[in-house]
Amino acid sequence: MSRARQIINYDDESVMISKEALVLITKATEFFIQDLAGVNAINAKFSKRKTLQVSDIVTAANVNDRFHFIKDCKLPILGSGSSTLGKTGLGQ
Repeated sequence: MSRARQIINYDDESVMISKEALVLITKATEFFIQDLAGVNAINAKFSKRKTLQVSDIVTAANVNDRFHFIKDCKLPILGSGSSTLGKTGLGQ
């Protein structure tokens, strides 16, 4: 939950958040990650791989409407050795 609080506080316009709301946000995030990882695992298995790749996330975003918002995110470029994520890991 502390990581979720850090992410929420990253926004300059964030307001105070109750512990109950933080618990709900954390649980919703957990469900989202499980769903995305499950879809990505299916994509990797279909491609006969055991490792999830950024391309699996891109495929999920292109195929599943519930992940459509990911298309607008700046994902790391494959094979570049560097990431587009900022030093906080939250993006820029």
